[in-house]
Amino acid sequence: GMYCARVIYLEKHVVHKKMRRCLTGIGCLMVFWFFIRTVKFHIFYEPLGEHICWYLYYVPMILIPVLGLSAALFFVEKDEEKTVRKIIMLLSVAAVLIVSVFTNDLHQLVFRFSKQPPFSDMDYSYGILFMVIQAWMLLCLTGILLLGWNIGNMFRLPFIKVIAGDMTAVCCLLMAAIYQGCILCGLIQTNSRYFELFQTSGGLDAEITDYSFQRYYHSGDFPELT
Repeated sequence: GMYCARVIYLEKHVVHKKMRRCLTGIGCLMVFWFFIRTVKFHIFYEPLGEHICWYLYYVPMILIPVLGLSAALFFVEKDEEKTVRKIIMLLSVAAVLIVSVFTNDLHQLVFRFSKQPPFSDMDYSYGILFMVIQAWMLLCLTGILLLGWNIGNMFRLPFIKVIAGDMTAVCCLLMAAIYQGCILCGLIQTNSRYFELFQTSGGLDAEITDYSFQRYYHSGDFPELT
């Protein structure tokens, strides 16, 4: 529910159109990730259902860092057409990595299993493509806390499981905190600070009303109008 509300907030308040799409896309992937997590641990108890949900984890795990990097590119680069081409390339690589996870049972280059199907996430080892996926995610990630958690999880450090063992909750919370911090710092422009902007405009007498001319914000000595 919190992340659904966040998607609505971003859709209504982020000013830059393409950045807004990236951030709302991240929010929707977080909602999808929590849904898959819930299904895996509370609905599907047979190995095949858990196996499918496990692989579906990698859709948001791969796409969220890519969309985060895409939002950053829109922020720092002025040539939007060039930026869009870069993002298409990033999404193409992400699509290839996602397909490699979904077809892992055929080649076992992402996860290797010692037993026969149906494969379980209780007994596996990492393949070469898993390292490629992790390197890709680390390359795209924008938060140092999320980067540190990802490295600790790869090496299966004990304290990671104790203090931050729920991968879905930790990744989504840290990513949301990163972008909320950018919004609060003004790095991502929103339309929710009109009052402060009006008060600091200096010498500008103006007001904002609704369609019935009810005053909401004003600055300077703007006269009362009928």
